[in-house]
Amino acid sequence: MKRMRKRKFIAFYDLLAYLIICGSLFVCGIVCFIAILCADAVDFTQWALEHWYYVLSVALGVAIPAATVILIKSCVFFDSGAVYFRYFPFTISWEKAANGIDPNWNQTVYITEISEIEIVKLSKKEKKILTSTKFIFNKFLRIKLRSGKEKYVYVATYAPWQVKKICELLLKDS
Repeated sequence: MKRMRKRKFIAFYDLLAYLIICGSLFVCGIVCFIAILCADAVDFTQWALEHWYYVLSVALGVAIPAATVILIKSCVFFDSGAVYFRYFPFTISWEKAANGIDPNWNQTVYITEISEIEIVKLSKKEKKILTSTKFIFNKFLRIKLRSGKEKYVYVATYAPWQVKKICELLLKDS
């Protein structure tokens, strides 16, 4: 049996939005940082208080890109046959925990357990029951397991060619 190397897919549209928004913030922060370094202020604290918008721009230009990197979704195929869909679950509440909805249930899949995969769109009610997370768009992979259970993986921010390749790799050894 051929050994599969570790593969990682980063959601294309998440990455594109991140580069556009956070890239411009980061460039703005660098420009403001250079303006701060070039200021010939005798009392730097007084100058920084007068020009607080430069300091704020530098802080936001570094903090927002660093913090929002956790929001980028990815899919990692491991050599062991496990597939991990990494996304930040936006709703973790006591009510959902009490009803037995685990936000991490849909994130790990073992290739040997898969029997069928299809792309579906879920209603708001189905999303609340089946995924326990809130997403803007509505495109999921329904992964049917050999045990009869189903997992729903959010793939709306992946490019169509990425979704196709992920499906091919999931069904490869199943």
